[in-house]
Amino acid sequence: MARRALSGLATETAGARRGAAPVALAALALCLMAVQASLAFGGVADAWLHAAAFVLALLLVVSCLAMERLQLRSMGWQNALLRRAVDQSSAMVVITDTDAHIQYVNPHFTEVTGYTLDDVRGRNPSLLAAGSTLRSVYRELWRAIGAGGRWRGELCNRNRDGETYWVAASISAVRDPEGHTTHYLAVEEDVTARKDAEQALRELTQALEQRVAERTEALERANGELEAFNSTLSHDLRRPLQTIGGFAELLREDCDEALGEPGRDYVQRIQRAVDRMRVLIDEMLALARVQQAPVVRRDCDLTSMAREIVEDLRRAEPERRVEVRIAEGLRAKGDPDLCRVALENLLHNAWKYTRPRPHARIEVGVAGAPFYVRDNGIGLDVEASAARLFQPFQRFHGEPGIEGNGVGLATVRRVAERHGGRVWVESSPGAGATFYFTFG
Repeated sequence: MARRALSGLATETAGARRGAAPVALAALALCLMAVQASLAFGGVADAWLHAAAFVLALLLVVSCLAMERLQLRSMGWQNALLRRAVDQSSAMVVITDTDAHIQYVNPHFTEVTGYTLDDVRGRNPSLLAAGSTLRSVYRELWRAIGAGGRWRGELCNRNRDGETYWVAASISAVRDPEGHTTHYLAVEEDVTARKDAEQALRELTQALEQRVAERTEALERANGELEAFNSTLSHDLRRPLQTIGGFAELLREDCDEALGEPGRDYVQRIQRAVDRMRVLIDEMLALARVQQAPVVRRDCDLTSMAREIVEDLRRAEPERRVEVRIAEGLRAKGDPDLCRVALENLLHNAWKYTRPRPHARIEVGVAGAPFYVRDNGIGLDVEASAARLFQPFQRFHGEPGIEGNGVGLATVRRVAERHGGRVWVESSPGAGATFYFTFG
């Protein structure tokens, strides 16, 4: 029945063409009767004339019959081609009558659903419904095809083994030459893999959103704890240091003779320890500010910044003679305050680690994309200290006169990373160091 529905239009066209053969036969019969009448009542000339007409009518009949046979062969070939195309289609094809009783399914339908034509013939396609498609979808479907139109959409179905699958369906009415709906045709593509991928993507997105929310909450909590810690550093730890430093100063001023030489040495040690602790607190607060401060990018004149920092260093140690070369036109897009913090730390380190050199040299420049601060100081073993180099509170030198708390390079790294850049070093013991840095 389904194949008759698929070939109905071609059959009706062939029937219209076959109507020519009876007309030709009728003309042949009339010509034969005219010949017989001419022989009986007329002359020989009339008989020959009607005989010629008979022969022409006979040729017409033979021609019509031959054409009809060719047309039948052509229609048979077209119908066979149509059947093969439907049977071999990679899409599922379902044909129902107007009461939605299945009349035909192609082999790919069987591959996907597990149902053969014998299993579903005469049954309603609703046997495939998984129950998750909204009823409003089915109402819209029947409204469209019931009016002779087409419906396109996605449906969730269930195969013979109870597994769900998704199809992208195109369902339309099949009409005869008079425009009457005779069947319904559904062409469906299995889109289960795509739907599964979409669901996996949704689940991954939800998981990422949840993770982001959790990390945001943890970050806010950490920031709150960091602010509390900064407050403790700034106030609670400074007060005891001020008290200790104040009493040490009083001892030195009021009890100097009573202390004696050992006592005075103890007081000086206390004061030096207090000073070191104050510097450490200041550096820790600076590191925290670098981490929390918003990055506001502007055009930064690194050349001018470097010159101002070096002038401050010269005023602090006027007795030192250090050759400093600063390239012209060093500019970067970054936060001016944070960029200055990074330069200060790098130049302070270079100034500090060149103290043992009688002819100290410091250079600030650019090498392609990265900027650099280079010195001829005591250098360091990069391979041995690579894992700790830019971590807070890591020191790599114990030489006399080289103070520090191991916070400077960690601060530089955080400044660079907050700009989307990085910092790295090339150095070896005794051969100086070159620190490269970018601001994104």
